[in-house]
Amino acid sequence: AGRIAHELLCRLIRRLGFLPSPMDVAFYIMPRPPPHAPATLCLIVDDIVVGSDEAHADYIMNEIAKHYETKGTHPVSDICNINITRQPDGYAMDQTEYTHRLLRRHGYDVLPASTTPLEPDFHAGPEDDRPQSGRDLPEFANPRVILGELGFLRITRPDLAHAISILSTAVTCWTPK
Repeated sequence: AGRIAHELLCRLIRRLGFLPSPMDVAFYIMPRPPPHAPATLCLIVDDIVVGSDEAHADYIMNEIAKHYETKGTHPVSDICNINITRQPDGYAMDQTEYTHRLLRRHGYDVLPASTTPLEPDFHAGPEDDRPQSGRDLPEFANPRVILGELGFLRITRPDLAHAISILSTAVTCWTPK
């Protein structure tokens, strides 16, 4: 049923003039004549994010509301733990709050900062599974869980992608103490 509902929504989006992006199945673009910028639409779980001028975004959401129950519209400020800030020249995205919550939850907020990217010859393995601050890691510090949550940061921090990838290869070596 979920797949059929998704396909029906995608058909409606295409009828409104959006074209599916070849890069992402959840992203659509609506070409518009100058001086208007193209409109964008992104399906994220059960949210629809429309990027356009306010009047056009309202029109799109009203058309969707004719076919689906919606909760209304509001400016996007946070979606999927990504903070979105409107600036004069566009939008800025960051995951600062998510990062701080993640580090606090796993007890890593007191460890010293480290630079990224990792050195090209860095090798993660059992001998590297020791804290650098001199204190023991929390008992619940399962690197599989932490690295899974850190992987979400790659959206706004591509500089972390390499480090997360390298460290992920070492989780098979991890055993609880």
